[in-house]
Amino acid sequence: MRKIETINLENTNKDMVDYLARLAYEVQANKDVIAELIERNKDNIAFLDSAIFKEYHKRFENALCSFNIGQEEFANAVLPEKYKTDNTAVWKLTYNTYELSIEYGV
Repeated sequence: MRKIETINLENTNKDMVDYLARLAYEVQANKDVIAELIERNKDNIAFLDSAIFKEYHKRFENALCSFNIGQEEFANAVLPEKYKTDNTAVWKLTYNTYELSIEYGV
């Protein structure tokens, strides 16, 4: 049976959570811009080769890369040791409440 442990990080890792939230926001914002660009140009397949699309795609990729690195740094710094080697452990961070939920077990 899977179990869940919840850890409040507001007093211990608030800055790190805020940083990760900002990175997540940047990923979503770039994703939204790309979706809007594609929607506005849905009848123009050549738009995908345009400089503006390529620039926004590059920004999205950079934001996503930064977010993934931030998640890894967060996990290394904050996750309790017992979960770092547990292949069943899956963590979820709720930015606005600073709660880290770790689901683990079989």
